[in-house]
Amino acid sequence: MLCKIIYKPIISLITSLTIVLLYSFQEPINPIPKTMANIVRDIYAKGIADRFQNINQHDILAYLDASSLHILAHEYWTFDVNTEVDVFVCRDIQQKEVPFWLLKDSFQQTKELISNENVTYEVWRKRFKKGKVNLGINGFDRHRYVYFVAIKATNKSIELAIKPIWPLDQVVEPLYVGSVIYKDWDELTVNQFTPALEGAYILPTYRGRSREAHLIKAFRQTDYPSSSVPDQLLLSWIDDPQTSQHISWRTRNDLASSSFIYWREGTLDTLQAMVEVQEIHDVMLVNDHIVNRLSVSLTGLEPNTKYNYQFISNAIKSKVYSFTTAPKSNDFEFGWFGDMHNDPSLGLFIPRWKKMFPNANFYLQAGDLVNTGLYRDHWDILWNATKSITDEKPFMSVPGNHDSQEALFPWMYLSYLKFPANGPSQLPKGLSYTFDYGNTLFLMVDAVTFSAKEQEAWIRDVLSSSTKRFKIVFFHFAPHTFESSYADIIQYWQPLFVKYDVDLICNGHFHYYHKTTNPSLPRYIMSVATKRKGEDIEGDDEAYIVQKGYLYQHVKISDSSLELCSVDSLGLVIDQFKINKN
Repeated sequence: MLCKIIYKPIISLITSLTIVLLYSFQEPINPIPKTMANIVRDIYAKGIADRFQNINQHDILAYLDASSLHILAHEYWTFDVNTEVDVFVCRDIQQKEVPFWLLKDSFQQTKELISNENVTYEVWRKRFKKGKVNLGINGFDRHRYVYFVAIKATNKSIELAIKPIWPLDQVVEPLYVGSVIYKDWDELTVNQFTPALEGAYILPTYRGRSREAHLIKAFRQTDYPSSSVPDQLLLSWIDDPQTSQHISWRTRNDLASSSFIYWREGTLDTLQAMVEVQEIHDVMLVNDHIVNRLSVSLTGLEPNTKYNYQFISNAIKSKVYSFTTAPKSNDFEFGWFGDMHNDPSLGLFIPRWKKMFPNANFYLQAGDLVNTGLYRDHWDILWNATKSITDEKPFMSVPGNHDSQEALFPWMYLSYLKFPANGPSQLPKGLSYTFDYGNTLFLMVDAVTFSAKEQEAWIRDVLSSSTKRFKIVFFHFAPHTFESSYADIIQYWQPLFVKYDVDLICNGHFHYYHKTTNPSLPRYIMSVATKRKGEDIEGDDEAYIVQKGYLYQHVKISDSSLELCSVDSLGLVIDQFKINKN
C-alpha cells in the first residue's frame, strides 16, 4: 500500500514506500503559542503564578476559558486524511495525568502497547472519517516523553494520503521495529508493538513539544535579575580577531538610553559605537521576564593593541573595561572547557585555573553551556559563574544538545553568542563557523542542530582551503567513547579530519576525560567542566581515560608546536602532551 505525504517540495523514497510531497503556499498559523501567552499574561495580571507550582490538571481546566480549552484540545497536532482511519495516540504509561482531551473527545484506551528501550506506551484509539484530524496538547506537566501518533486506514485497498497541517515539518513512515519515535533522539527506536498496529504509519515527534503548554511547576525566578548597571559582558569575534571585537552586555528592559565609548589605551580621544538592542523574553520567569541584550561590533582596530571602553546607561558611566586585539605572532594560548551545565561551582574553579594559566588570549567551549537552553535563568547562572573570564577575554563555543534542548531551535543561545556568519550557506548562521588565530584554523561545528551529512561539503571546503599550520575542530558529540560511536560523524567527517591533517578534535557530552591514542586517527579529546556522572568506564589500548569532573584544558601554540595540559579542580595535572610540526 502506498502512502502519499504532503510535506515539502522534495521527492524522497523511504524503503519501499513512495513519498509524494506536495507544497501548500498558504502556511497555517499555530494558535498554541498565542493562547499560552494570553494565559500567562492573565496569570501575571492576577498575581497567581505561585499557585501553579503545586497545581494539577483538574485545577487548570477549571481556571481556563472555553476558547483556550478548545484550542489546546484540537490545535496541537492537526492533519488531513483522504479516507477513514484509526488514529492511535501512544502515550507514556508513566505520565501521571491523562491529557484531558483524550476522554473528552471519545478516544478509547485499548489493551495495545508499544515500547522502546526506555518507555512503554499505552495506546488510545479513535476512528476518524475522511478530512481533518485534530489532536490536543501532551499535558500541562512538561512530561518529557510526549505522545506520538500512528495511523491506519480502515480500508486496506485505499491509498492513504496524509496532509500535515501543523506542525508542517512532518515525516510519515511505516511502523516497524526500528522506527524512530523522537527526531531529537533517533537512537531510541520502537522495539516491539502488538499486532493491532501492524500496517500502521508512525508520525515521529520531538520531545521539546512537551514545553508548548507547560503550566505545572513552570514559573521560575532568576537569582540574578537585570538592573540599570550593565552586566553579563561577552566578548567574541564575528570578524578578524586582529582588527575587530564584538561586545555584548545586559541591562534592565526599561532603560531610556544606552551608549558605548571606546579608546585606544594611552590616548585621550574617545570613539562612539552604534549600539544594537535586542530583547530576550522568558515569559515564565516571574521576576525578570524581559531583558535587553545590547551589543556593538568594533572594526578597523589595530592588531595587538589594548582598548578601553565604557557603557553609558541613562547618562551614568560604567567602570572602565578593556580588551586586547589578537597579535600578528603565532605564539598564543587559549583555554577550553567541556560541558558546563550552568554549574555555580565554576565560579570557584575558574579563578583558580585562570591564576594557573594567566596568559590565555581567549576561551572555547564544546557545548552544553546550560542545562536547559530556553531557560534564561540558567544562562544567568552561567554568566555569573564565568564572569571572571567572560568579562575580559573572547569566549567562543558550539551548541550542545542541552543548549538547543530536545530539537527546539537554539534561539536563546544565539541571542547571547555572536559568531562569524561563514558557516554552511544553506543553514542558519552563527552555529557552525570558522575563525583563524595566528597559525591556527579553528573549525567550530554544530553537531546538534544540523546533520553530519549536510555539513560534510562545507567542512571539506574549509579544511582543504586552509593553509594554517595547525587545525583544531570543536563539536559537542564525542564519537569514540564506549557510550556511543556516532556513526554519522565517523562516516562523513572523520575521513576529512584524517585527509586534511587535523591536529586536535575537542568534544564534550559525556562527563569524564577521554583521549584517543590510535595513531591512525587525529587526537580526539573529550572533557567536562561540571561534575562527573555515570558508572566507571573501562579503558582499552586505544583510549586514555580519567574519570573526573570539573576539568580545564590549556593549549599553548607556537610556530611549530601545540602543547595541551589538562587539570582538575585542584589544579592537579591529569594529562599533557605536545604535538611538534616542523
